Amino acid sequence: SWGLDLTLGSKVVEGARGAAVPALPPVAGRVMFAVSNVSWKSPLYPHARTANADGQITFNTRGRPVHTVLHISVLHGTQAPSVVSLNGALRVFGPQTVLPLTAITGSMDLKIRAFYLDYLNPILNRFHAPLQTHGVLSANLQLAAPAAGNGTLTGQLAIADCGFQGSFIKQDNPDLGLVRIPVNVAWQQRNILVHELGVLCQAVSVKLRGRASLNTLRAIAANKPLWGNAHLAANVQADMHLLGADFPNTLHLRQQHAKIDHGMVQVTAQLHAQAKSAAAVASISITNVKGQLNGRSFSTNPVLIGLNAQRLNSQWHLTLARIQQAATATGSPATAPLLTVQVKADPAVAAAYRLAMSADLQPLTNELSQFSSAQNYADSGQWTLAAQVAGVGTPGLSCRMKTEIKNASLVLMPGKPAYTDPDIRMATNVSASLTNGAWQTLHCTLFELHTQFADIGPATAEIRKDAAGAISIPSFDLPIQRLSLTKIESIIKTLAINAGPYRVDGTVVNSSVIGSLTTAQVNLSALHLVLRNLALAARQKPNGTIFKEAGLTLDTAGSMSLGVHQSVDLNPVKIATADNLITLQSSKSLRFIKAPAGLEFSCEGLTTKVNLHLLAPLLAVLNTLPPADQLNGLATLIIQASGKGQAFAVNTHATIANYQLIAPGSKVQLAPTNISLDVVGQGNLQTHTFACLSNCGLSEQPPSGGAGNSVVINKGSTLAWGLGGNESVTGSVHYDLQRLQTLLSPWLPAGLVMQGQEVMPLAISGPWAGGTGLRQFRELTVGTTAFAFQRISIDGINLGPGQIAVKAGQGVIHLIPSSIPANHGTINLAGMIDLNRKTPAYVLNQPLHLVDNMELNTALGSSVLKFLPISWGMSFKPVGGVAKISGLLNLSLNNADVPLSSAQLKAVGTLAGTVSATHVTSDSPLYSLIAGLNPQHFLQFSGNQARLSDSGIRPTNFHLQGGKVYYQHMKVVLASMGVDFSGWVALNNTLDVDVSATGGGLAVPLPLKITGTTAHPHLKLTGKPLKNIGKDIGNTLKNAGGLLKGFFH
Repeated sequence: SWGLDLTLGSKVVEGARGAAVPALPPVAGRVMFAVSNVSWKSPLYPHARTANADGQITFNTRGRPVHTVLHISVLHGTQAPSVVSLNGALRVFGPQTVLPLTAITGSMDLKIRAFYLDYLNPILNRFHAPLQTHGVLSANLQLAAPAAGNGTLTGQLAIADCGFQGSFIKQDNPDLGLVRIPVNVAWQQRNILVHELGVLCQAVSVKLRGRASLNTLRAIAANKPLWGNAHLAANVQADMHLLGADFPNTLHLRQQHAKIDHGMVQVTAQLHAQAKSAAAVASISITNVKGQLNGRSFSTNPVLIGLNAQRLNSQWHLTLARIQQAATATGSPATAPLLTVQVKADPAVAAAYRLAMSADLQPLTNELSQFSSAQNYADSGQWTLAAQVAGVGTPGLSCRMKTEIKNASLVLMPGKPAYTDPDIRMATNVSASLTNGAWQTLHCTLFELHTQFADIGPATAEIRKDAAGAISIPSFDLPIQRLSLTKIESIIKTLAINAGPYRVDGTVVNSSVIGSLTTAQVNLSALHLVLRNLALAARQKPNGTIFKEAGLTLDTAGSMSLGVHQSVDLNPVKIATADNLITLQSSKSLRFIKAPAGLEFSCEGLTTKVNLHLLAPLLAVLNTLPPADQLNGLATLIIQASGKGQAFAVNTHATIANYQLIAPGSKVQLAPTNISLDVVGQGNLQTHTFACLSNCGLSEQPPSGGAGNSVVINKGSTLAWGLGGNESVTGSVHYDLQRLQTLLSPWLPAGLVMQGQEVMPLAISGPWAGGTGLRQFRELTVGTTAFAFQRISIDGINLGPGQIAVKAGQGVIHLIPSSIPANHGTINLAGMIDLNRKTPAYVLNQPLHLVDNMELNTALGSSVLKFLPISWGMSFKPVGGVAKISGLLNLSLNNADVPLSSAQLKAVGTLAGTVSATHVTSDSPLYSLIAGLNPQHFLQFSGNQARLSDSGIRPTNFHLQGGKVYYQHMKVVLASMGVDFSGWVALNNTLDVDVSATGGGLAVPLPLKITGTTAHPHLKLTGKPLKNIGKDIGNTLKNAGGLLKGFFH
């Protein structure tokens, strides 16, 4: 160890700038040292290092230069040694003083070779720096200060295999290769001149040049209001491919599944400063960009960005920003721009800027579509935008904007037709109140939109945002001058939205919406909607009915809640049409609330009138009325209704004056009628019941007056529906059968005639059961009631006067025994209908004389009595006149089990009984054919046509089984001959019957077989067909005798 002791004097001298500096003793000296083979380890450097160092310093405090020679080398095992050398002479002492930094003269060389940056990582870790680095640093710097205040620093630093990583670059690990830092800086009288200062590598190069005073640099660093003169320029060039490869996470390429294959970015910037102002200019160009995004290749046209800014009163202001993109990959952005964006300060308004944008949409959208997962964008049009933004940097910001697209063709959804419009224009004026840079209130004093489908505005609105970020609109006024529903159809197609089953045409004109909006509620101060030339048609029926309405007007006000309790509350509501199709008006509020507990509604004082004739086309479009049918009538509905949860109350009066349904294709038309409905009561959806608080009823009456039909449900009754509903009803049905026949004729069987004005009492109680059809009534109890009538005539049966009395309980409808006059005889009713079965059925468990001496006729014999051989073949008009059947019929049933279903009747229906007839006369061709076989007895002729006269059917047992009526030896008794029938006749009118004819001079019984149908029977003998009876009666009678001549004789 060694040391040097110096004694310093106390003399004080003045420095170059007048600052007091301590006096130095007049000392001259030289220090030399040499250290070799020094080895060490520490926590910072866990591997052993060996160092050698030597140096010499010569100094003299009387103003002589300080000469320095320093050489250090560090060995790192097999790696190249790190070497640092410093050599030079600097005049740092004046006469026994230390010179200020700006007065030092001399020169100094610094050389560094093979300094490993990895050695810095332990130190960076100790200070928790988010950076790790590697590389080998070399440097060669020369400092020269030939005179006080003047000097240069030149040389270069280089880092081989440079790389780093850290959290601030999102775990990227770039390898920049060789990085060079050239230095060529001079200073002259407190002015800094940068000839060259930069960072250069393969991926990016940054170069800085210019001049500035030292005071200016200090003022810029401290952002002081007053600067000095400065002129600085910067140039940056970057290879986008290499940057993307080195920084895929930092540039979000990896997250976007993107890769840049080629591209260059060049930035030039200049700063010009004076004492009180400064100006900055920057230009950015992006060229030859190519790459891949989500597996698809892309390339962009050149882009040029220009920025101009000024600094006044310590604030920077953007004076111009311009963005342009070339229309072609090789074009110049300035000469053929497809996109231009320009921002300029507005000299006429403080803190204001003007924004101008223009673009050719076709090449621009082609460019942008490369970066979208959707393809085939083909927008076109010339787009312009002009805006003024004022109050920048102040609490009050405002914007006036106009934008336009000419000859627009916009693809709103990929693969769908484009929306075309020759001119789209929009204008808006908005002002904002800012707090700490965030808006609190927006005032829109103007909004206008003009397109080929709409003219909207001028609209106004106020928008607010509270401390929690919730947005509300305390007021808005939206005028709609024109809105074409027809044009909206084309927009719907471009959006790939399901337009629904109907096509709507028309135009909304001179309408408006005034109100306010919160996050949970819309308040309508006034909604005025006018719709002209409305047309509605079904999309699947392009040539079908079109509903047209020349004008419709809607006026309302109220509120709509959008929260958990969704609600609509409107008061008043007025709807009217130009042709009086419908008028609707509410004198009180219409309220609907949808809450978790259920639906709540209130509808009071609602009056509606509808012209049914004008409504018919709409019903045809909605597929609820055949297009050819017509409706007539004026409907009026007055309703008061309310409900909450499952409970509701209704007070309704409805009428339809001169109602008539006209079906042009029908032979019988529904007669005009006046219909009236009155309902007053309370219901419950949970119990499926409705309690009548007053007499409720439905009635109809001829417009000319007179008897009609009505149903009256008495006050206190409870109506029910669905499973679980418990019925308790008293009332009555008042009916005029002749009137009902007139009203219901389109749906009644042909030939039905009804007469009688009667009253049928109602008393029904009990719950509704599950199932369908009649089974739903199986748990109801019905008090004794009767359907009375004066006359009912159908299929040859003339009934009346009489009544059918019934009562029901425990799943059974009992037919109370009764006798009804029928064709001068009697029909007796009894039995029951069992509703407890899977298929309800008529059941008779005791003998019943069903028909007593009822006169036969042609219609009766050809309908319900087709199983009897008295009308077979009579579907053809006989020769010589009209076919006729007469006689007296008796029919008794022993038992019956007949399902009230056609399929089940044929499958499992059964009944058994006895049938007989007397004084039978028939023109059935069957007997004409038999008469031709032996015409000398019991048959009377009219030309060549035979008739069965004054014959009879002896009592014959029959039964129904498997859809067929069976009988054995049904004997038709003639004057001197008998015919015996055995076999079956099916419910579908097919038959298979064996016939034996005896007497009348026949030597032996004549065996015959009848097959086919009751309308077209076929008669056979010994397996050979005689003839189709109904085809040609004359030929049959002529040829039958000769065919069997040999057999009889």
